Amino acid sequence: MNKPTVISMCLAGEIAYLTIRGRLVAGEEIAALRETILRTAPNFKILIVNVRDVEKIDAAGISALVFAYSTAQSLGVRFRLAAVSPRLAELLKITRLDTILSKPEVATERAVYE
Repeated sequence: MNKPTVISMCLAGEIAYLTIRGRLVAGEEIAALRETILRTAPNFKILIVNVRDVEKIDAAGISALVFAYSTAQSLGVRFRLAAVSPRLAELLKITRLDTILSKPEVATERAVYE
């Protein structure tokens, strides 16, 4: 049996820091992430999504990350991924999403919250 996906949030000033633990695959996990993004993004200037503990991701999960990015951009919110695993980095590179979803300054922003 799979562990449930948990999306936790840390708020600091104008920054929302979401952490995803578990699976990011088609189904309830994606719906929960989309709902969290829609509820959170309008209230902050920076949205950081930590994906370190994402155990499995499929095409729907990648699509959900693009949805998060697009939603943030449409609201004028900076979006960053934090703690991207080598496997996810490779998937982003293959899909050519690495240029918009992975940014080098994430490490310094992420350090504030750990």
